[in-house]
Amino acid sequence: MITDLQRTLFELGFRKELKWDSYQADGDYGKATVNAVAAFAKKNNLPSDGTSVSEDLAKLIIQRHGFLSEMYILWSIYTSDLRTKIWISKGTRMSISAIQVFLNTIGYGKELNFLKFGADGLYGRSTRKAVISYAKDNGIDSDGDALTRPLVNLLIEGINPFYGSKWMELAEQNLPNKKSPLVLFQASRFSGKPCRADIQFVPMLKKINAYAEQADIFVYVTSSFRTTTNVQGAIVKTATFSNHLAGHGIDMNIQYGNNKFANSKVLNKYPSVPEPVKLFSG
Repeated sequence: MITDLQRTLFELGFRKELKWDSYQADGDYGKATVNAVAAFAKKNNLPSDGTSVSEDLAKLIIQRHGFLSEMYILWSIYTSDLRTKIWISKGTRMSISAIQVFLNTIGYGKELNFLKFGADGLYGRSTRKAVISYAKDNGIDSDGDALTRPLVNLLIEGINPFYGSKWMELAEQNLPNKKSPLVLFQASRFSGKPCRADIQFVPMLKKINAYAEQADIFVYVTSSFRTTTNVQGAIVKTATFSNHLAGHGIDMNIQYGNNKFANSKVLNKYPSVPEPVKLFSG
């Protein structure tokens, strides 16, 4: 849908190119949308004049949009007071995961051992190694843990090339604030992407976490509150009227054992599935 494309490009920071204040998401693939698509492609090193959206370009637009929740977390660190020592290792799973996602995106997956661990939100030797390498490659001394101002500034500078000039303007309203019912839900058994939800949905999330504790599994969040129906890696077409758009839904995977995922191949064998998975899903 053209309106979803326009909303997505707006959130990616291309407000000026879209002439958003005049047209917003009007569903017309006109000159403004062409300019926004072309601007995104140029920033992300893909050839396009903006008159059409190739499959590769569409995938990258959705991928960059999917990373925004993590980038908002990094923005919140960037705007925080760093005069007192702040450590990556003492951050939330969401903040550590955000750094892991970013470093993998810009080419430090090997140091992170990303294929094995992914963005697990746990600070270990691999994450430390990746941070040290990234800092060193950019002329900054780092022990891989301390969030110094030069390092945090470098993170934001590294994000900016992927997005339009206005992406940070939306960060504040996509994170909890006094005027919004949106919260960042964190719990002992939640991992994966930042779990943004309406405050009225929190009791249900707490129940899910309690069930996960009983079953000894982790809830790996792949999607929560979102503003469009564009979902990276969606197996089925997402609903136009989705609970996700109101902050009352999450997409998740079940993680059990030694970082194993109960994917469709595992679940298709139900009830012959690993006991923790059966206990949680039953």
